[in-house]
Amino acid sequence: MAALTLKVVYGEMEKVLKYNSNETIKELQAQCIKKFRMTTGGEDHGMFVPPVGHKLGRWLPNEFSLEQCEIPPGATMEFRKKHVVLKFKLADGTAKSVMVDMSAPAQEVCFEIGSSIHLKNPEEFSLQIERINPSTQRIELQWLDPTKGLAEQGVTDDSTNVTFKKKFYVDDTSISVEDPGAVHVLYVDCQDAIITGIYPCSLSDVITFASLQLQYELHDYLPSMEPTLKLETCVPPAFIKTKNIDQMIFKEHKKLIGLSEVNAKFRYIQLCRSLPTYGMSLYKVALVIEKKKKEKEIPKYLGVTKEGIYILDDKTKSVEKEYPLDHLKRWTHTDTTFTLDFGTYETDYVNCNTLEGEVINNLISGYIELIVQKRARAAQPEKQEIAVASDVASTVVVPTAKVGVVGTSQFVTPVAISPGLIGNNIASSSNSAGAKGNSSGLNVAQGGGGQY
Repeated sequence: MAALTLKVVYGEMEKVLKYNSNETIKELQAQCIKKFRMTTGGEDHGMFVPPVGHKLGRWLPNEFSLEQCEIPPGATMEFRKKHVVLKFKLADGTAKSVMVDMSAPAQEVCFEIGSSIHLKNPEEFSLQIERINPSTQRIELQWLDPTKGLAEQGVTDDSTNVTFKKKFYVDDTSISVEDPGAVHVLYVDCQDAIITGIYPCSLSDVITFASLQLQYELHDYLPSMEPTLKLETCVPPAFIKTKNIDQMIFKEHKKLIGLSEVNAKFRYIQLCRSLPTYGMSLYKVALVIEKKKKEKEIPKYLGVTKEGIYILDDKTKSVEKEYPLDHLKRWTHTDTTFTLDFGTYETDYVNCNTLEGEVINNLISGYIELIVQKRARAAQPEKQEIAVASDVASTVVVPTAKVGVVGTSQFVTPVAISPGLIGNNIASSSNSAGAKGNSSGLNVAQGGGGQY
């Protein structure tokens, strides 16, 4: 077989390498180390296909051949260092940096970041990147796909638009003032949600939130603080024009003399947790209601938490309908719609028009996966006892590729299988079938079939 050639860039150097199409990426890397005369550090390098036009770059897996990676002859590749210092921000804009593996999935990078700032629950955090929404031409924060590498999603080692933020709210009640790093990360997330109005709250709560923020940022009350107060930095937009709100805030602030920074942040978090919408991710949708064979769209918010799915008023964000997560049987989405099936708990499907169907899908799937993992960990001692006592396991339900077609959308229908040693009436997290259908697998009775 005739040798092919490709161009490899390393820093400011370029080399033309000969290769066979069945040669592995690892073998190509060995060539690069020799060609570029690297004496140290070569093991921490990998082959990277640079971005071209709208196509993002990608790392090539060592065990694959160039042919399997669909690298054409004459292509240009980079021999790039994998571990670099990634710059990122917290929700309040605090700049941080950490050494990460740029070829690793984003979820692994989040664990590295969590470890560097001593988080006990890094699995509940994710990365966001600022991107221009093509439909609105506005800069928006979008969650990165946890299963893909950073470079594949447009993040480079010199990116300055990456934010590390809490995405899931499953197990943050264990945070205490004895863990100031974790308190701060959760505090800035809560503060961002309050100031931007994501979590609606009363005037009384707004005043308490603002006074606690002042205690943390400015410490004990002094009269000289009053003329410099900028309400937009501590009060939601809906309350900025409230008469004498600044005086009400300082009156409350005076009561906090002596309260430490970490305790002020912790009390802020505690109050935030007491709000009905705490931990809720909100999405603007148009709820589709059918009346007299005609469809009507009603603007609403769709909310998602670890507890359930909610329909909220589009103006007040008050909860109008609540569906516990274990009532959710299946869900599916297209580029413009999102559909939920609550089985016997609802007379019809809940249909929404939205451009964020994939984002909502990923959030629900993520919550179910985290809940499954948490319950599985808690059931480990019991699991071992059951395994020793009997080979016969209780039947559980897990999603498989048995597809039921509803309109033009596809759902994955759960099928009963065994063994099921996870326990606590719970099955594995959702998987996609064909297109974009999923099932929750959460509402499983021990010994039941769960067949649709």
